[in-house]
Amino acid sequence: AAMHAFIGNITAYEAFTLSLEANPAEGGSTSGAGIYAEGEEVELSASANAGYIFTQWTNSDGEVVSSEATFIYTMPASDQVLTAHFELVNYTFTVIISPDDAGTVAISPEQDFYNIGNEISLVATPMPDFAFAEWRKNGAVLGTEPTFLFTMPAEDVSITAHFVSTLPQVYTLTLVANPENAGLVTGAGDYEEGTQVNVSAIANDGF
Repeated sequence: AAMHAFIGNITAYEAFTLSLEANPAEGGSTSGAGIYAEGEEVELSASANAGYIFTQWTNSDGEVVSSEATFIYTMPASDQVLTAHFELVNYTFTVIISPDDAGTVAISPEQDFYNIGNEISLVATPMPDFAFAEWRKNGAVLGTEPTFLFTMPAEDVSITAHFVSTLPQVYTLTLVANPENAGLVTGAGDYEEGTQVNVSAIANDGF
């Protein structure tokens, strides 16, 4: 019997590697890396971490491929390395002193903007007749020591330095005769807490 061999045309599937990088590495993540054929359309995506913002995609020649975080990339006939670039977001840091003029706060380093993870040293110094009480952020107590190290989150921050008066509290003592025409009361006035006050009531005639 005759042997007949049939050989068809075999097309080689040539695949190329697409690698993705994040710059800086802590700035965010990427998706879409893999092995693709020439001309294949691939959806690439970059996602910024807290405190960072996506800026652009570049190729290994430094050319901008896209300024969109998510875009469709057409695979060329060669291995490719694309980089997603991220930048730190600038945030403001404000210290409020309560009550006004009760003290001062030294901020180190003192600068217009801060980034996530920056450490800020705070030192509170009370004015005469005041003492430092506590640091507060959004009503929550952060600490009660005059020296405090704060780590910047991914948001604008306002911290309040609370001071308290060390002077004795003064209260008003009011005396009322009942009925009003029944007599004379003496000793009313403003006194510090703990003061002993002589109070007297002298009855009018008929009372």
